[in-house]
Amino acid sequence: MIKTTTKERILMVAIEEFADRGFAATTLKGIALRVGIKTASLYAHYESKEAIFRVSLAQASSDWESTLDAVFSEAGKINDLREGILALTQDFALKIARSDAYRFWGQIYISPPKILRAEDIGRFKALDSAFALRLAEYAELRLPEGCSEGLVHAFCETFNFTIMGLLVDGIFLDEKDMRSALERCVDFLLRALAR
Repeated sequence: MIKTTTKERILMVAIEEFADRGFAATTLKGIALRVGIKTASLYAHYESKEAIFRVSLAQASSDWESTLDAVFSEAGKINDLREGILALTQDFALKIARSDAYRFWGQIYISPPKILRAEDIGRFKALDSAFALRLAEYAELRLPEGCSEGLVHAFCETFNFTIMGLLVDGIFLDEKDMRSALERCVDFLLRALAR
């Protein structure tokens, strides 16, 4: 069993709290209570709620990027375009939908805190498009000659927003429903790219 430090536990709980409640409703007292420490002890690790939020942003970004790396390294070996895209999107959707990092970023998207800086918004936009960009790169390597690179990117971006929208709206009831919805989306994407 890996032993976590108090500072690591504070961060894990803070990400969950920010994801569940948003920045405004999350309190240092609530975080401290869940960690099992006094609020005053929390200040030995972080100077303020904003400081915890900033570290949470960095950690959630890192978690998101690690998930993307894992998904693309696992499914990147599949050469069949349809099966590869299905594997990538299903694996990504399952991992992301169950992650606190995704819920954290979703909460920021739904209710952006006033303390967000321009670089935070830039990071969010980059993460939001990262799956689409990586999916487009994957597809371009497997599509027949003559497909416009811009068209591939546009369709992958649309596909990304569709998948993220389904996740945010909680449309997927189980993995079978998810697979069925993804198959329809992938088939539409591939038909459009084949024109």
